[in-house]
Amino acid sequence: MYFSLKLLGAGNSGSDRRGKRLTQLSDIDESQWQKVSLERAHHQIRTVKVVDHRIALRGYEGEVREIILTDHGRARPAFLITNDFDLDVKEILKRYSRRWLVEQEIAEQVDFFHLNQPSSSLVIKVDFDLTLSLLAHNLYRAFARQLSGFEKCTAGTLYRNFIENGATVSIQNKKITVAMKKKTHLPTLFALPCFKRDISLPWMDASIHFTSTTVS
Repeated sequence: MYFSLKLLGAGNSGSDRRGKRLTQLSDIDESQWQKVSLERAHHQIRTVKVVDHRIALRGYEGEVREIILTDHGRARPAFLITNDFDLDVKEILKRYSRRWLVEQEIAEQVDFFHLNQPSSSLVIKVDFDLTLSLLAHNLYRAFARQLSGFEKCTAGTLYRNFIENGATVSIQNKKITVAMKKKTHLPTLFALPCFKRDISLPWMDASIHFTSTTVS
């Protein structure tokens, strides 16, 4: 079994060489659409509309199964192509959604962490850059899970809302005070347990205390 995915405009223009053999949305009768309920994280349900039928592709012997998906949270419909005619359409969508999440994670790593542009051409250094990039990405994901309402945000959004900020640092009697500048989402950050108490630095015999300033 194999899958292919295309996100096309409603017209599915014939100028798109890869997509001109796919079904035109304007040719689909309203009665062909069926509603499918998919379970998401935290037992949430999303209802999507699909058309599940067979088509012929140039250069491929026989027919393939084309599944057109709308109401899936994106502006443009998704076209899934598979040669598995036995699997239930709901199961196919579940399997592809997991692959889609992997693709989104990779896209985020390339976009925000520049995973495709390592700082060195040396193989050992490239491996080190890759390891640090993946570690940073996982730290952002762990950070997001602690922030109420921001669990699904990308690393870029988390950086802009929480990490990108200035602060005044003062040290007195082995106590380091970090006074962070006011930001819209700073109260969410200070609601975390680690910001409600001093953080011990035993190797320095010191502690860090976070607070916010009155200057934006």
